[in-house]
Amino acid sequence: MSSTSDPISTINLPRKVLTFFCNRLLFKPTSSLKSSTSKKTITNSPKMPPSSHITRLTFSKNISPQSSSPLFSLPGELRNLIWEYVLTPYNDPTRAYPSSTCYARPDFFAPLTSSVSLLRTCKAIYFETWYLPWTTAELCFYLTVDVRRPPRVETVENVQRALRHLNNTNVDTTINHVRVFAQLCSLEDGMRLQYLLNMEHFKPKTITVTIRHTDFWYWENDESLRVGGYWVGACRFPESVEKVRVEFESLERKKGQVDEIAQQAVERWEFCRKDGRKLSAVTGKTEDGKVEGEVKVMKWTGSSSWQGIRWIRDEVEQGKLNYYVKTVTWRVKREDKREEEEKVDDSSVAKDVPHADFWSRAGVPLAAVAAAATVGQRSLAATRTRALYLDVSTTTEEELGYVGADEGLSVEKLREKIAVWRRQNPDRARRVYRGFA
Repeated sequence: MSSTSDPISTINLPRKVLTFFCNRLLFKPTSSLKSSTSKKTITNSPKMPPSSHITRLTFSKNISPQSSSPLFSLPGELRNLIWEYVLTPYNDPTRAYPSSTCYARPDFFAPLTSSVSLLRTCKAIYFETWYLPWTTAELCFYLTVDVRRPPRVETVENVQRALRHLNNTNVDTTINHVRVFAQLCSLEDGMRLQYLLNMEHFKPKTITVTIRHTDFWYWENDESLRVGGYWVGACRFPESVEKVRVEFESLERKKGQVDEIAQQAVERWEFCRKDGRKLSAVTGKTEDGKVEGEVKVMKWTGSSSWQGIRWIRDEVEQGKLNYYVKTVTWRVKREDKREEEEKVDDSSVAKDVPHADFWSRAGVPLAAVAAAATVGQRSLAATRTRALYLDVSTTTEEELGYVGADEGLSVEKLREKIAVWRRQNPDRARRVYRGFA
């Protein structure tokens, strides 16, 4: 970086963070960051998404220690805080996801990107920070069908390659946070989650499993919420895990059901690490004996349209749905001794365990998997309520064009207008709306 460059704009940090040294922040000019063994260079793009395809560049010339730079006169611990602050990925607002998808949501409204211009200032900074855009990222996995996830997502295979590369270059592979968006049909048998958890050198501190409104069983038919608990008893988490969080999300009108299954999860679920340590959500009991847990509530409003269908059954205002999310947190239990898995000959229970070969390769005792299958109290179910059936639950943009809905029409009036139009135009309605009968 030349001495005439503006260090603040180049590093892309808020001025107040670097005020105390940026007035005199000068680097010795260095050659372009080229690998001595490869033609790869750091691109001129100021933003790069965190990627599982990472390669550390090597340099043929000595790296200047930047002894004249006030930044490098700071203790390494302070420099690391600055590096992490700059390179922590964030949602790129210039590439926002369409609102009419089930994966556009708070904190996940766009692909993640990272301001990597800092790595291009000099070789000394690159040497200290090249891996941070990856290790500071919130790794995100989708155990879903294709239409329920963004076009580009991380895969276990790609992340595994990155972990091995980091480990081979003596980088600590600890990751602060991993999030898993999971449809219940892909989560409840535990196999896809365990495949993810079994990556080599995978050291997450916190894992969050998010079950969205459209991830529940038969949400389209407005069935009562339920979650199978087989995966809770069968899956074994890495020894690095300190917290497991599960987010239960549904419509705000189903708040009571969400609260009910979240309370059941606090009381019934315990997660287990590979070293035998258990994670519990229980924090105490009330005076009347009710179990209390660490829970948090969030509410947000999103689009009522998805894949060309508008769910006016659940609208609270035109084109909008209100969501209610309850997060339960499990932490490692404070115990003097680690709990040991009950010693049972796996061969004696293998015949009773579905996919026994998979669980054996995953290193999970088959006795634990067998027990998970028989412990019915791990399953959660809200009190069965009557489904909300309406003459018109959904509609399409094409149908709305024929109906001629205007901005001032209430949701109730719009339903009535669509119902009348369908009765008057049955053939056309069948063509523009597959769900019309």
